[in-house]
Amino acid sequence: HEYLDRYPRGPHYDAVSLMVGQVYAAEQNWPKVLRVLGKALEVSPKHEDIAEVLFLLGYASFMEEKLSDAQTYFGRIVREYPGSEREVDALYWLGMSYLFDRKYEEARPHFDRVLQDFAASMYAEDSLFRSATCDYALGAYDPAERKLLRFLDRYPESKLLGEAHVLLGDISGAVGELEEAVRRYTKGIEFENLNVELYNHAAFRTGEMLRELKRYDDAIRHFEAYIARQREGSNIPLAIYWMGECYWDKGEPERTLGLFLEAVERYGGDRMELGVDLILEKFVDRTRAAGRPHGEEAWARLRALLRRALEERRYTLALRLERVLMYDSGTSDAEKAAMTKFILREENLRFASAGVLEWIVDNATAANQPRLARAAAETLIRDFTETDYALAARKLIAEQAIAEGDLELAIVQYNIIREVYATSDAAADALMMLGRLYTQTEQYDLADAAYRDLLGAKEWRDRWPEALYARGQLWMARRKFEEASAYFERIYVLYGGHKAWVGKAYLARAECLAKLGRVRAAMETLDELLGRSDLSDLPEMAAAREMRQKLEGRL
Repeated sequence: HEYLDRYPRGPHYDAVSLMVGQVYAAEQNWPKVLRVLGKALEVSPKHEDIAEVLFLLGYASFMEEKLSDAQTYFGRIVREYPGSEREVDALYWLGMSYLFDRKYEEARPHFDRVLQDFAASMYAEDSLFRSATCDYALGAYDPAERKLLRFLDRYPESKLLGEAHVLLGDISGAVGELEEAVRRYTKGIEFENLNVELYNHAAFRTGEMLRELKRYDDAIRHFEAYIARQREGSNIPLAIYWMGECYWDKGEPERTLGLFLEAVERYGGDRMELGVDLILEKFVDRTRAAGRPHGEEAWARLRALLRRALEERRYTLALRLERVLMYDSGTSDAEKAAMTKFILREENLRFASAGVLEWIVDNATAANQPRLARAAAETLIRDFTETDYALAARKLIAEQAIAEGDLELAIVQYNIIREVYATSDAAADALMMLGRLYTQTEQYDLADAAYRDLLGAKEWRDRWPEALYARGQLWMARRKFEEASAYFERIYVLYGGHKAWVGKAYLARAECLAKLGRVRAAMETLDELLGRSDLSDLPEMAAAREMRQKLEGRL
């Protein structure tokens, strides 16, 4: 370090900087790799070992989840230093950085290039699997299946065999071949090195499909075997939930409710067991549908369990049961008020399950206890980070932050929502909010990037007119009226079925044209809007007439 600081133009600067970077890489101290070699690249842009420096910077960026930076560094090796010793490494890790960034179309060609030009490299095996993964993510199921079958044949000792069988099951499920999907998932589950997330995914998809095929007894046996394995990370309450649903489908409501109650008593004291909350929510529906006597008997057993939980000071279980008893028709208003008062206390947060915390967030807000609602939301996020329960909590914190003027906190929450819940409607909502917040804070490039991300996802096609309109408004805020006008025009030309946005787009484009001094073009745009009988009920019609009258006075 002393040499690097004192002799930036020294004859050994390149060699020493690389050596220091390699030492930090061996220690897996990625921030220091980035700091040392990033500085080295600034001081010596034609570094004698530039491909190695770029690779270490790319790998360190990848490990620090700075995927855009990783793509830049690896991309430079591929483009600028073909034939270097790091070319195949850069190709593979460039593909991985795009894959982890969910940019599957950009990732796949790099894996295919490894297979084509470096078939004997250590990356070939994984590249074939990753290329198939990209195909699957892009909906190209036939090529994905062919690659995976080739993978199984070519690499019979691979550590990824279990994952390959599970992905084949996903493909069969996606095209509706449920029996084949069950067979493939079952094969994948047999591999002991299959990571627990994929293990659970395959196990529960198998059970769900057996139920959909009306093979209820097979589904029950499948979940009994899953429970018997007792693999670390298994979700036993969720398995019991699906067994109960299968018994319900078989016409055995008493067995369903009994199984649910046994699971609640056994696992309800563990606040981290999400399956218990799911069971209790379904318990409410099933008792109503079961009617007398099964429903009444089940509620009586639940009340008896609550009494024991309170006597034994099993607060997590008691909170869960009191929350659910709110939905029992036999619970009086006075009892509900007492239960609400019992649950809505800050000291309960450390005992509360995800379902109870969600209930506190909603009911504390309604009871005008915003501090408790915020504390419950923060607990949800801290303890149940990537669950659907945390989504509502993040929204609440973001909304409160906006109300308090803390836009930076709101931006942080919406960015997490768009990353964690990447393909959901909530992520689309988050991107729209980010666009507005970035515009409000005059971060126009980030606002535009948020809207572009929304427009880049086909699953959010219904939101495209809204995003186009927002981009137009963004360009108007920057006084780029020509660019804004083009976005507004695209809405009524391409998305005529979205009437609410069509009317707004006509008006906004006319305003842009008027600001550009093209008054007649603005009037023609308004005339086109006013001449459309299919839009006659829109509130923009009155505004269009008023605007046209004013423009006519300017001629």
